[in-house]
Amino acid sequence: MDTIHGRILTIIEKERLSISKFEKTIGAGTNVLSTALRRKSAISHVIIQNIVKNYPNYSISWLVLGEKESPKEQILNKVIEIIDGI
Repeated sequence: MDTIHGRILTIIEKERLSISKFEKTIGAGTNVLSTALRRKSAISHVIIQNIVKNYPNYSISWLVLGEKESPKEQILNKVIEIIDGI
């Protein structure tokens, strides 16, 4: 997906969540994110921060800009994968 809205929808799909459940897991109010996605309106920086905190497998550079993760993010994500596997 080439927009932040599309990338958020990709996360929701890959995590096999409803938008409502995703909103709960990131601490967003009911329908706040679903409305922003539907209208393609601005996404709050707080929502972006909460997505990255709760779903660390997705880099902030990818989420916001659609860029591949930096080498530092790749290492961090690999460490998280290893720790999660323990």
